[in-house]
Amino acid sequence: PSLATICSSKEMISASSGRMCGTSVWSVCPREEMKKAIISSLGSLARIVECVRPRKSIFGKGGRVTQGVEKGADESATENSPWIRTTVCILPMIEYLTNLRARFDFQPLFEGGGSRSGTLSDLDAKAISDSGLFRELLSMHTNTGKENVTSNNATPSAEEVVRLQLLRTIFMLSTLSPELLGRYALRVPDFAKEVHSSAFMEKNLVDGILWTSAG
Repeated sequence: PSLATICSSKEMISASSGRMCGTSVWSVCPREEMKKAIISSLGSLARIVECVRPRKSIFGKGGRVTQGVEKGADESATENSPWIRTTVCILPMIEYLTNLRARFDFQPLFEGGGSRSGTLSDLDAKAISDSGLFRELLSMHTNTGKENVTSNNATPSAEEVVRLQLLRTIFMLSTLSPELLGRYALRVPDFAKEVHSSAFMEKNLVDGILWTSAG
């Protein structure tokens, strides 16, 4: 199984799973060992994101450039976009490091006992920054947006759902490391412009309020 699948599996995050085997989940699936594996993979993850993300920001000259999905393309082609699949795989790994489900209302990831109170350390934040992964996640978000697009569809597309989950992960990292990652995020012009825009606030009220409070 992939590292992302392991990080989000019930057996890895629930103490009850360990008790069913007559032992502690923390001895069966030691969090520190998984954490080390993820930390050592950050540079590789950054390079993967760089390879799959679109090349241009929606706010830059020339507009957005997509990879393999042209305007008006079939919805299934968008859902199968490499950046979507990559993002879905990487976010659980980041949540494992932070012990927060950023995609799902920021609830603790680890259920019951053990390392429940564990969160992102300064060293972990520096490792994420130095690897280039945080920079690439920011670029992924800004480069996959659509400028001045309105939709009458009540059901959000796969692209919109994944972008919002990515944004919440970026927010989580920014608030856990405000001096390093938080400052970096809000100094990226395209990103700051989007999360502080009135259009973003209107569509994503809660997330807009969170980013306004962040600075």
